[in-house]
Amino acid sequence: MILGELMERRSIEDIDKELESLISFTENGGGFGDPDAEKAHDRKIQYLLSLREQEISRNKSAGSDIDSPDLSSIPHLISLTEGKHLDPELWERGKISSIIMTNLPKRTKSQKIGVSAADLLNFVFDKFCNVIPVPQERDLGIDFICEIMQGEHPTGKLFNIQCKGKEEAKVKGNSITVPIKVTTLNYWSLQSNPTFLIVVDCQNHLFYWSFPQNFLRSFKKNWQRQKTVSIPVPIENCFDQDINTLPSQLASIVSSQASAIPKNGDYLGTLTLGDAVNRAITYGLHVLRAPFHRPFQYIGMPIADAARSVGGKPNEVGNIIVDSEQAHMLLEAEGNFINYVDVELKKTAPWSQKRPFDSEAILGVFSINPSELEPARKQTNFHTYYDHNKKLKISVSCQYEGAPLSVGFSSKYYKA
Repeated sequence: MILGELMERRSIEDIDKELESLISFTENGGGFGDPDAEKAHDRKIQYLLSLREQEISRNKSAGSDIDSPDLSSIPHLISLTEGKHLDPELWERGKISSIIMTNLPKRTKSQKIGVSAADLLNFVFDKFCNVIPVPQERDLGIDFICEIMQGEHPTGKLFNIQCKGKEEAKVKGNSITVPIKVTTLNYWSLQSNPTFLIVVDCQNHLFYWSFPQNFLRSFKKNWQRQKTVSIPVPIENCFDQDINTLPSQLASIVSSQASAIPKNGDYLGTLTLGDAVNRAITYGLHVLRAPFHRPFQYIGMPIADAARSVGGKPNEVGNIIVDSEQAHMLLEAEGNFINYVDVELKKTAPWSQKRPFDSEAILGVFSINPSELEPARKQTNFHTYYDHNKKLKISVSCQYEGAPLSVGFSSKYYKA
């Protein structure tokens, strides 16, 4: 076929699609049965690159739509069998351009949904909150830090948000379920301020919220051994874009649980327990993982549920003991429930009752932020704190000469 004959109109988009198909044929392992077929394949690529270059030039000079170029003025073009007429410089430049074009990163549908959801949520919450987006390099599972505003004045009440587009979730019965990594849930539990999961319906401008910590407290399974947990977001927990204040249920949770405030305007500094954790490391200790992670969570659990959670077996009186290289944990039962937890840090032994210790560093080992607690009493070998949010008494102590440092958690002796 001689290409000087009348041709159908070709758009730049159509040319690009055909080029991508031809180039990817060899990149994906395609081959040719004879040398002539390979030469014809290469000449067709050259022709399309030449045609593309000419169409771009004509569209620019004619001011026409680049997707619908006017091909009627194209002069007699070369035959596919006469690639030697092509400008070598044009061929090389076009070849490189096409390779780059087919190897660029793509913006996924999930990314588009996420950005749209975040933008809409930011727009709505900005009416009654100071909204601070978390930079991508600091995003470990929290998209926004929000401070409730009273008119033009900040209140110091902070909360965190993880935002999801509704298209990323599944509607099941009366709730929307969102799979969240266990590592992310653990990160949320470290925070001094509450973290909400908010699902955004961009099409209808609706928002659905959940406070995952409440769900996890009643979740019977040993979720720490899973990779993800499906968090339910009740459909009834809904508000629209016309709200002018934080919904009362969310505001109530923030008021009762928020404890960290920004220092010198550093909102991102409220996300971590960096100081306590760093001090723990100076002791040669590391943050404990499940089942020793934040062990106060077992208080009030039925014995059977606690046993499943820690992977231990109750003895004849219902107590559960769990051991590792780093820690020895006792879950003490009263009736059918756990009412006291004590954890010994083996690597601190032997310690002396006359030797001072940094109890805040020890609390960092358990991912407990000392700023959430009220110091009550302090002796050389015994430090006592109260957690007023969780109604707990927390003791850090050396119980006898040569013993390891240990931490005890009790709700029974709160303020006793």
